Amino acid sequence: MNRAERIVVNIFAAAILSASLPLFLGAESAKVLRVGISPTDPPIAYWERNKVTGLEAEFSEKLGEALGCKVELVDLPFGKLIPALLSSDIDIIMAGMSVTPIRSLQISFSTPYMKVGQMALVRREDRAEFANPSDIVMSHKTAGAQENTTGQFLLVQEFQNAQKRFFPTPEKGAEALRHKEIDLLILDSPYVLWLARKNEGTLTPIPALLTEENLAWGVRKTDVKLLTAANEALEKWKASGELETMIRKWVPDSN
Repeated sequence: MNRAERIVVNIFAAAILSASLPLFLGAESAKVLRVGISPTDPPIAYWERNKVTGLEAEFSEKLGEALGCKVELVDLPFGKLIPALLSSDIDIIMAGMSVTPIRSLQISFSTPYMKVGQMALVRREDRAEFANPSDIVMSHKTAGAQENTTGQFLLVQEFQNAQKRFFPTPEKGAEALRHKEIDLLILDSPYVLWLARKNEGTLTPIPALLTEENLAWGVRKTDVKLLTAANEALEKWKASGELETMIRKWVPDSN
């Protein structure tokens, strides 16, 4: 084989290798999408029967199929997701993360897939005390939220009169609410609606959004190819109706 023939063979081999890799990966990367997820927040992501399930778990599986790669779910506390992304321990955050200005300074967000807001969960017998949003925000009672979330930020910034407690998971907050250790729990609306269904007869939501937020996936600012690929997948699902079907499967009360 002469030099010209060897060049042709090498180019052909490189083309085959490149075509076999996911859109966003370079030739030096493995065909694995490492998804940072925090499976403590049903119905977005949670453990059930020794398996991570929920909306983001299904999203990650579908995104892996769209990109032609395997998916590795990396279970992390919510507050450690962005540091893990920035240190390249994961490739993408798929954990019901709200888009905020502070987070947007650190990472890039995909096209939002769902609009949510902070909502209050209270004991059923106390519902009349929190009939209006102003009654919630101005309350002098003890309010709780999940730590390292927009709920915690809202509590610190706006609930000037309330005593405050923060919990590692929504379930821990709901437990404190049931045991009368707190009087209201502020969480993203999907979590509130889920917990209300799980504690029907005991806990109930106050159906008023205290904020409006967009949920999206996070990637490193340098990972433009992955961001483009993720947005293309979302656009395809939206056009086909698959996105709405997946959301309503897990969050039937969503608007």
